[in-house]
Amino acid sequence: MSPAIAVPAIAILEISNAGMDPRVDYLGSMVQGILAFDIGSRNDLTLVDRRNLDAVLKEKELSLSALGQDADAAAQAGRLAGADWLLSGEYVFLGSDVLLTLSLTEAATAKRVVFRDRGPNENLVHKLAEQVVLRLTGQVASFADPGRARSL
Repeated sequence: MSPAIAVPAIAILEISNAGMDPRVDYLGSMVQGILAFDIGSRNDLTLVDRRNLDAVLKEKELSLSALGQDADAAAQAGRLAGADWLLSGEYVFLGSDVLLTLSLTEAATAKRVVFRDRGPNENLVHKLAEQVVLRLTGQVASFADPGRARSL
């Protein structure tokens, strides 16, 4: 019998509005939802239940926004919640485009990898999700669909 292959567990943290324009606060939740849908559709990745993460954060008196900035705190919370990786991010509108930066933090080491791109529609998020999946699994994913590009 061959040994079981470990499936990386990932927790999606807050995607914050770096431009601080309250008119676009909705975008953080939208990006989180797209990332969760894309990553959750993979059998080679596991999404950590957000309720588990929230419970750990409440117990340790940490906030999601603090984890996005502090790699060591993010790693500690990830380990406690059972996540191998934590994905956080921020966005800012640049004219008609959105600049989206995602930070993938490894819970074991607190090492962080950053993915950044800009674009006018949801395919921006899908393309970054593809990069995250490639980094975590070594497998190419295809989430973006140029024919179904809803604007952000």
